[in-house]
Amino acid sequence: EADRFYELVGDSYTARLWDFENDIVELAEAMRAYRMSLRHKESEEVRQKYDELLENREKWLKEFITRVKAETLEFRSEVIKQRIQKEQEGIEESLEKVEKAVEHLRKNIKDQYYEIALPQRLKMNFRDIRRDLDELKKHYAELKKILLEAEAPQQ
Repeated sequence: EADRFYELVGDSYTARLWDFENDIVELAEAMRAYRMSLRHKESEEVRQKYDELLENREKWLKEFITRVKAETLEFRSEVIKQRIQKEQEGIEESLEKVEKAVEHLRKNIKDQYYEIALPQRLKMNFRDIRRDLDELKKHYAELKKILLEAEAPQQ
């Protein structure tokens, strides 16, 4: 009776083997249960099930590794997408700042061309534009870095 019990336990684990949840544990438990059944009573049917698990183990391990690699790549891809999205948002914000500064500069040039304070205002505006352009360059550099990392071969 113990041999039959362990055989059923092995069958149960074997049936769940390809559900992609706890497969490593299920493979080990199925093999252990079949071995326990064989210790209690040698059976050609149980021996065949055990041998079949051994034969399929390599195939199963390759499938498992492939799934893990795919999930890892998917995760990395999502992280890269999020980083790119963040940098794109930063670029858009910087561009808006540059556009506002340029518009402000145009308005100052037009409205106050003849005022004495014009050179000082222009200097301040150009400093703001330079600062915003530097910020934009940083975002582009980070985006380039992200894209280079994404293109690098994985090991």
